[in-house]
Amino acid sequence: MTSIMKPVSLPGVVRTASLLTLCIVCSSADLLSQGVRLNVARSQSEATLSWPLSTNNFVLESARSLDAADWEGAVPMFTIADGQCAVTLSLGEGQRYFRLRKVEALASPGVGGGPPTIGYITAVLRSDCASAPPPPPVGEIAVGSNYVIKTVADGDPLDYQAAQQLVSDSVFESLMPIYCGLPDEQCVTNRVQWNLLTYDLGGNPRISGSPLSGAAYHYCAVTNGYIVAVVRGSSATLPPLPPVGQVAIGTDAVILTIADTDPTDLEHAQELATDEVFESLMRQYCALPRGTGPGEVSGQPQWHVATHAADGTPKLSGCAASGCDVHPCVVSRGYIAAVLRSDCASAPPPPPVGEIAVGSNYVIKTVADADPLDYLGAQQLVTDAVFESLMPIYCGLPNEGCVTNRVQWNLMTYDAGGNPWISGSPLSGPGFHYCRVTNGFIVAVIRGSSASLPSPPPVSQVEIGTDAVIMTIADGDPADLDNAKALATDAVFESLMQRYCALPRGTGHGQVSGQPQWHVATYDPNGTPRLSACAASGCDVHPCVVSRGFITAVLRSACTSAPVPPPPVGQTRVGTDYVIRTIADGDPMDYTAAQQIVTDAIFQSLMPLYCELPDVGCVTNRVQWNLMTYDAGGNPRISGSPLSGPGLHSCP
Repeated sequence: MTSIMKPVSLPGVVRTASLLTLCIVCSSADLLSQGVRLNVARSQSEATLSWPLSTNNFVLESARSLDAADWEGAVPMFTIADGQCAVTLSLGEGQRYFRLRKVEALASPGVGGGPPTIGYITAVLRSDCASAPPPPPVGEIAVGSNYVIKTVADGDPLDYQAAQQLVSDSVFESLMPIYCGLPDEQCVTNRVQWNLLTYDLGGNPRISGSPLSGAAYHYCAVTNGYIVAVVRGSSATLPPLPPVGQVAIGTDAVILTIADTDPTDLEHAQELATDEVFESLMRQYCALPRGTGPGEVSGQPQWHVATHAADGTPKLSGCAASGCDVHPCVVSRGYIAAVLRSDCASAPPPPPVGEIAVGSNYVIKTVADADPLDYLGAQQLVTDAVFESLMPIYCGLPNEGCVTNRVQWNLMTYDAGGNPWISGSPLSGPGFHYCRVTNGFIVAVIRGSSASLPSPPPVSQVEIGTDAVIMTIADGDPADLDNAKALATDAVFESLMQRYCALPRGTGHGQVSGQPQWHVATYDPNGTPRLSACAASGCDVHPCVVSRGFITAVLRSACTSAPVPPPPVGQTRVGTDYVIRTIADGDPMDYTAAQQIVTDAIFQSLMPLYCELPDVGCVTNRVQWNLMTYDAGGNPRISGSPLSGPGLHSCP
């Protein structure tokens, strides 16, 4: 679908296309002279507004129109990262305008006890799923099930740089023992980020960011003892012990602290250090370069378990529970692999060189041990012949999940630890490849009186001929015409009519008469025609409704997609959350002409129908007038506003 939004000509406004219209009012000369600019980045459902962190104070405000008398604060809280202030807004909130306004700095901060007079400046330790907690009085600490917060000062909640001077690392260090004493539930783990939060006098969050030392994770200290899994070669030098759950790299060694528990119980430590733990460490060990220096490995490690006292003093050590065998890295440089996988399959683990691994939704073959960053070299190794040899295996997978009869050929490289590095296509490109029909082609045909049919396409694909559009519905018995007619339902033909009617009128290839019949045909696996007949619903001619395109007026809720198909010219259709009327048969790409046809009077005539819709879902008492054009097949082409603009219109 092509979507084009006609912008309203408003000086100093930048507009984004959506049912919500976000308008960014250009900053004043005063703001621009200070290098402050309000930026917008848009995703499918959200918009992020950002501006530079400055020594001056700025507040983000919004209004429903440019001439509004009252601008108000746009959001309760914004975040700070990498020197930028940012807020994220939903695109389902109607038209809004935004601006930055400079505010005067408030009084100097105070650190005495009691309720604040300016705002709360706080240090917060909270789990990844904890919201901003309510701030306590100045100087006090509040503890929740998944957070610890201390109000450090009474200060300006918009002066973030001053707040960073007040909330020092020593404040956070003093709170770490309290946080580390929380139960391990509700996302609480042994690591936490230090979060500087400011609140206004009402206790509403204003700014969230990091202290001057940055946004790194901080870890709870080990209190009982370190239980460590060690992957090490014969000449290993071990690194310092990492926090629980973290990995450290030495010389010919990779270690992981598994738990904080009794360092005198080696048998329990061996139970904790499972083969699965060691396999995960092998991915990191084998990915390191070969050599004898720090961060390098021999590629011939053993698996060991070690315990240390809480101060790091070594206590006990032994082989893994599975033994003292050497576990050599499978490749020395990297895996170069050919992969066939469904659209929802993740990168599979690579097998040894020359071997094939088959999963429920993938097939992978490692073709070579080579540099995983040399993609051009990998493309020379993984040829189309390799992929062709894997197609029968992939096509034999059960049609479950996302597995279908088509797949892209995926060239993947992995480092020597089996971690994916590059994913792309072979030299022949990224096109889809289809499983062969083995029984016969069952085909739905839309054809005019002078049609010339193309060869049958792969299952579920469409081909276009002269005055004809065909689709292979299934791989089935070509001698069973009754079953073929049962498979070629009217819904299948209706979907093909959208393709047929969208083609230009004429007598050449890719052109149509607009007066087709619906037929069913079968072919042998080699493409030889077998049987044909009219659709189960008959041999009637099904003329295209329009010859050029649908020009429509649409009233729809903020979360409603384009109504498909549009009604015939002059008719109105009402859905649960939309009203649409086709006004004319015209050029769907001539938007200026469409605006002349779809007048405000037409939208006004549809308002009573929309206003009678039940208030369910996203339907409210106000709606934007949406001019939409569709091609002759009923496929949406352009979406925008009438000449009067994109403003909201309210029900009486």
